Amino acid sequence: MKYYYDTPACQVYYDEEKGYIHTNWEGFCPSKIFREASNAIITAIEETQSGKVLFDAARTKSASPDDQKWIFEDWMPRAVMAGYNRYAYILPSDVFGKFSSQKVINEIGGNTPNLEGATSNDMETAMEWLLKETVV
Repeated sequence: MKYYYDTPACQVYYDEEKGYIHTNWEGFCPSKIFREASNAIITAIEETQSGKVLFDAARTKSASPDDQKWIFEDWMPRAVMAGYNRYAYILPSDVFGKFSSQKVINEIGGNTPNLEGATSNDMETAMEWLLKETVV
């Protein structure tokens, strides 16, 4: 594994064996850390040439409205340009985090062609979906 970001609130690493980028989010993530970690995902996509990202947000809280807007307007276009094309998202157990996540996922899904994604409540299902072979 190669780490691109590693703090108690978020870790971003590349799983060389399985060929995907793994993110792990914990609790409330301050905006500075949220954006640094999100930008580290783009760096990982560029360096590894893997557009597959697992977002483990099971233990996270809601992202701020400003960070949600930043994801739509700034991060997403840059991530797609870098090669981001497939994600699995493990939904938070926290009701506010789940609501915030669903809002972001719905907005992204409706406005980002060529990006495949799935949500799940557990790691096994998310990994199975993320790593399955796609037919082009």
